Amino acid sequence: RFAAEKLVQERKKNLLVLIHKHLIACGYVEAATAMERECNVGLDKWDVADNIDLGYIMQDFEEYFEMKFQKKRI
Repeated sequence: RFAAEKLVQERKKNLLVLIHKHLIACGYVEAATAMERECNVGLDKWDVADNIDLGYIMQDFEEYFEMKFQKKRI
């Protein structure tokens, strides 16, 4: 049970880091700064892998959705 809770917390932190880096890459520096201040995780200490970004994850999801349901996601 403890391991499952730790995994959930790790996923949340990873998602926050991913969103934070996406905001910075898109030029929303003030939003990224506010997010970092609110979540109290120290997002600037973490970084995502260089081959992963939010756009790639969204594209992968859209391809999976289209394959599974044979229709484009709205």
